[in-house]
Amino acid sequence: MTTQQSRILTGFSGWPLWVFLAVYGVTCVAAAIPLAFEYQPLRILVGYFAGLGIPAGFDPRTATVFWALLLVAPLCMALGYQFGLWASRGKFNQPPTPLLSHEPGFWAGGLAFLASAVWAFWTLTNAGAFEQLGNWWDYGAWVTVRWALFESLGFFEFTNLYVWLPLSCAWVVISTWARGGRVRWAGMLAILVTCGFALVLFQKKALMVTLLLVLFAGCLYARRRGVHGSVLRRWGCWALTVLTVVYLTMVVVPVWNDASTKLEQDDSSTKLEQNDLSTSVVVSGEVLSALLGDRRSVHVAAYALLSPFSRTSISAFYYTEVFPRRRPFYGLDVGLDVLGLGGMPDDNLVVWDAMYPRMRGGSASAPFQFILYSQVGLGGALLGSVLLGALLAIAWVCITAQGLSAVASSVLGALLLLFAVFLAIDSPRNSLISSYGLLWGVAMVGVLSVLSSVSRRCPPRAVPSAHMERL
Repeated sequence: MTTQQSRILTGFSGWPLWVFLAVYGVTCVAAAIPLAFEYQPLRILVGYFAGLGIPAGFDPRTATVFWALLLVAPLCMALGYQFGLWASRGKFNQPPTPLLSHEPGFWAGGLAFLASAVWAFWTLTNAGAFEQLGNWWDYGAWVTVRWALFESLGFFEFTNLYVWLPLSCAWVVISTWARGGRVRWAGMLAILVTCGFALVLFQKKALMVTLLLVLFAGCLYARRRGVHGSVLRRWGCWALTVLTVVYLTMVVVPVWNDASTKLEQDDSSTKLEQNDLSTSVVVSGEVLSALLGDRRSVHVAAYALLSPFSRTSISAFYYTEVFPRRRPFYGLDVGLDVLGLGGMPDDNLVVWDAMYPRMRGGSASAPFQFILYSQVGLGGALLGSVLLGALLAIAWVCITAQGLSAVASSVLGALLLLFAVFLAIDSPRNSLISSYGLLWGVAMVGVLSVLSSVSRRCPPRAVPSAHMERL
């Protein structure tokens, strides 16, 4: 094993693993641990904002499964990732392909972005989404519009809005950066247009996907251009700050208005959703006042700050309670239902119904290992974590070390990093083949690469080196 491979926790080779662990730590572990130890202030606040009680008093079997999935499975993934780096050690040591002297496929990406943007505008106009923009200020109406869009848009319309439009935007951003000069404003315009469509879609996820793809692709491309690591870290810190502010703003806006239905109560107490896996809890006005005070702005701020930490932490408790006690394991999902053989697991629907028995029809999200557990049990989930970590490392090595063009390599690497983000909150299957899945982005990169290679038959134009550009 090489020295470079052994430093997966600090080096470039560990980026996908670190991205997964960071998102997983924030969205699940940070809240799940104090909730598991029944830290009452957090249980009250999280339960209050989520509108349900949280299971408590695990039996020994359930407790063992819960802690193994929460803490041991990520360690298994890290071990598998290290093994994947070791298995691909020869390829990893190959130097990246230098940038060619001609433009890296700007027009292919630009035309793809234009076509995708026109399709997105047509889709959202037909769905009446632009007429509903005022509902961003009321959470109840916001949810209603969002569900209406889910019902009216088709699979590939969502794929265009979730994957193809953000991906072509990232392609335009980094390829215009390579050209330099005023053409870089085209990249900024592409970001604004894509983010605007995400807002019209009433989806925080679509906007975050756009910003993450641009961030990841930009960092990878800058690294190929020889930008120093300290500069990349500084850019990354600023970008993460912007992402955090944008996310919290999008959480706050629908519930900030006094007329919003999210945090308004008809009386001085709130009864959380009762189900047979947790006791019904009454949160009195006195308890809330003691924890948060009486100012609505403080309640809204607490809701916004706790929102990312409770993204999957609550459903993680329910997965270990529902399976296999109330529902047998599904068996390993290999996607045969796509070919018409059998059906796909509906664990996300089953867990949601267990959480909210009086508000059926929603979908719960959870880290990939909890979803694997619902299919193949604890042993299978741990083994699957090792395998998934190894495959993630091998894919990262192939993308960053093979002779791809700089733009294609950067965009593919950004997709893989986004896949690592999705694994922290969703199943491997959904992260690959759902409307926001990785494979649809890979297919688009392949098409754009072919179109780009055709455009390169034209006489090349020199590109200045990184240290000579005016950044």
